[in-house]
Amino acid sequence: MDSTDSNNNLAKSDNGTCIDTLAFESTIDLIIKGSLNNEGCEIHEEGIRLIRFLLANSKAALNGFLPNFKDMKVVEAHARNFIKQCGNSQIALSTLKEVTQS
Repeated sequence: MDSTDSNNNLAKSDNGTCIDTLAFESTIDLIIKGSLNNEGCEIHEEGIRLIRFLLANSKAALNGFLPNFKDMKVVEAHARNFIKQCGNSQIALSTLKEVTQS
């Protein structure tokens, strides 16, 4: 079944939407795990690796401006930007796998 994306009127399959959601939520989850966004949680090596990757590829971070990963709006914006920079959700998931397992 196809649905229409209201932002740009492109038809997307349900499978594509699931992959988009998976990539977005996985990225958010790893950012949270790497930044100790949830108090009382342990920090995870995979999350730290993603945070390092995001900061290494951020023009703002290279100029000394670090994002506040305690703010969920900032986390979501970085997740969207990561997927956008990768090109699509499938490449973003592949990149997440490579970054967190290296």
